[in-house]
Amino acid sequence: MGTAERWSVGNGGWVRVESPPGPREPRQSVPPGHLCFVRFGTSVDDPDHLVPVEVFLSRSDGAAISATAWRRVKFAGLEKKANAPCRAGAIRSRLGIPGPLLRDAASFYATSFGTCGGEPLRPHWAADMLWSQITGRVPSAEPPTARAEWWGNADESEVDARLPMDQRGTDEFFEAVARVYRHVVGAGLNPAPVIAAANPEIDGKLSTAHYWIRQARKRGKLGRGRRGTAG
Repeated sequence: MGTAERWSVGNGGWVRVESPPGPREPRQSVPPGHLCFVRFGTSVDDPDHLVPVEVFLSRSDGAAISATAWRRVKFAGLEKKANAPCRAGAIRSRLGIPGPLLRDAASFYATSFGTCGGEPLRPHWAADMLWSQITGRVPSAEPPTARAEWWGNADESEVDARLPMDQRGTDEFFEAVARVYRHVVGAGLNPAPVIAAANPEIDGKLSTAHYWIRQARKRGKLGRGRRGTAG
């Protein structure tokens, strides 16, 4: 009987599980010929227990995943093996070391080369990730403009979108609007709703937030927007 699976432990709770091609063995949690990356975190109910929180599955040969492949991933088996004494200590020892956030990377699925709403976002890790896939190309100082949707990359509570209401209507105020706009977009969120929610003086009115953004553009504080994009 051959090796059932090959496990390796990385940073941030990530483990790499590879099942070699061939007949499936009873001990395998991942289908033969597949590669699975699983990020583990601690259970809310039991901090001493590791649970899977993010999963990426692909075939080792790069071919298409079959319709049954996901159903053949034994999540309970992965969880049990991660909590085995031979692995749990290694995973826990590196939980606090930052690791890749595949969910964040995937949230840029509709963007290209670090632009959003006509606003350049370079230097930006997502732009560098895209440029790195073009053989022989070096990231450009002026990447091509492309329509992008970046929403859902962060939580609104993590973004400071407060504006100096005592300066409302002044150039200084619209400079602040532009600064907050770029900050919110850079965090991967839709700026108008975030600005409206962060400034209670306007009672959550999106129309007011949109008006401020338009005025910031009109006064040259922000670049021209594009239909269907942020703001």
